[in-house]
Amino acid sequence: SLDETILSQAEEVEEESNLERFLLVLSKIPESASRLLKPLIIDGKSYRELAELEGVSDSTLRVKIHRARSTFKKALIENPNL
Repeated sequence: SLDETILSQAEEVEEESNLERFLLVLSKIPESASRLLKPLIIDGKSYRELAELEGVSDSTLRVKIHRARSTFKKALIENPNL
């Protein structure tokens, strides 16, 4: 129906907007953090795949991702207009 089509299009626009915002915030944080978050979120890489790419253990990667997420959240708070 027309309502479902409109709703679907609205969801696509919202997803694109969220992606653009995510990428903009990524550009504001250190490359070491964005290098981990981008493949995790955008490409859907697993922790194991990222650990192999980074050449670190799974536990080390989890610590790095935790720090990267904290950095990302801080950038969001410091830049509310993004």
